[in-house]
Amino acid sequence: HRQGAHVDRQGAARRPRNSSAQFSAQFLRCAPRPLQVHEKLNELPLAARHMAEALRIFRATVGETSPLTAHAMSAYGRVRFAQGPAHNKEAKALLKGALKLEVAKDAFHLESVWEVLNRLKDLHMEEAKADADSKPRTRDEHLGALRSTYAPYLPLIAAARGRLTAAHEKDELGTLAVFYKTTGEICCLAQAYEDGEELLEESLRLLAKVDNFDVSSLVDGCNSLLSIAQANNPRFSEVGNGEAGPSGA
Repeated sequence: HRQGAHVDRQGAARRPRNSSAQFSAQFLRCAPRPLQVHEKLNELPLAARHMAEALRIFRATVGETSPLTAHAMSAYGRVRFAQGPAHNKEAKALLKGALKLEVAKDAFHLESVWEVLNRLKDLHMEEAKADADSKPRTRDEHLGALRSTYAPYLPLIAAARGRLTAAHEKDELGTLAVFYKTTGEICCLAQAYEDGEELLEESLRLLAKVDNFDVSSLVDGCNSLLSIAQANNPRFSEVGNGEAGPSGA
């Protein structure tokens, strides 16, 4: 079992430089199954150890900006998040790094971008709940903390939107719909309400086209978020002062 899951460091070092990409691609095909088994069995420390080694190998063989490195970084971040609050700092760093790579890589993969964004949103919201329980804040302090947490994602969201094509709506309708919902929610949390409104309306438009499964809960969630965005948008509110600001919950 150890020999099957472990990659010999000296063997990797001796491998000819021009075979690095081929070796890494082969490793990626072989590695996920045992790593996913460890996750399924809740053997998270073992899964984390193997994923850390996979990430080290990809960085050494194909470099920091390779899609293989992005994939390994995302997987490792996912496990660190699953390990609990003690590992949240490392999980955030890994997932943020993976998100930047996923948005920029040549072979843009919408589902991967959405998964990392959604996981980061959930991680931040979990931390916000714990922080609110331990350290009560005024409303302005709460909104300020949400803005500082989520605003850095807005340029990445804009970059990801720039990678979208008509083919995504044709071939990945459901994924595109939830991408718009998640990004719309992040914009609302960052108090970029006009952007959030636009994204949520686009999500609702796409969800209306989905006919192969029940999306009613997604539609309800979008409408709730949309009401917050509109209540805080000066075009819909005379005051426009954030009376119905995001909860972060």
